[in-house]
Amino acid sequence: MHAAELAYWEDEGAASRAGASGQGVPYFAAARTQVAPYRDRLALFADRAEIFPGVTAVHLPGHTPGHCGYLIASGEDSLLIWGDIVHVPEVQVARPEVTMQFDVDPAQAAETRRRVFDRVAADRQRFVGMHVHFPGCARLAKDAQGYRLVPEARDLAF
Repeated sequence: MHAAELAYWEDEGAASRAGASGQGVPYFAAARTQVAPYRDRLALFADRAEIFPGVTAVHLPGHTPGHCGYLIASGEDSLLIWGDIVHVPEVQVARPEVTMQFDVDPAQAAETRRRVFDRVAADRQRFVGMHVHFPGCARLAKDAQGYRLVPEARDLAF
């Protein structure tokens, strides 16, 4: 887990601020409950880290301080699992500046989204994400109006 992620969910001040912002204290209780069984064997990392051979964590802060995606690579093929970069792709792909209440740092979430969009569009990087609709794998195309989601229904086997 990214070190900033664990630090955030264990921070009492952050929990208080989340309650005041409407994000909800129950998320902190749930996160702590979910981490507890693994706490004594949790490996923390910072920034980019190779988690397993061919799997690299990519720090994508904003949704949460330690939010990460995972780049899976084998030879010339790669796939980015971008996590919660978007929540409503119909809106946020065309307008990356739109944030959600669940983004801990809305300005940083929008900046991270723009940076990721630029990179995946320029590199023609295939990606999957938690809120990307069927077929779940896509690429981004950039044009004069901004970005377009281009679903890719090919076999994802490497």
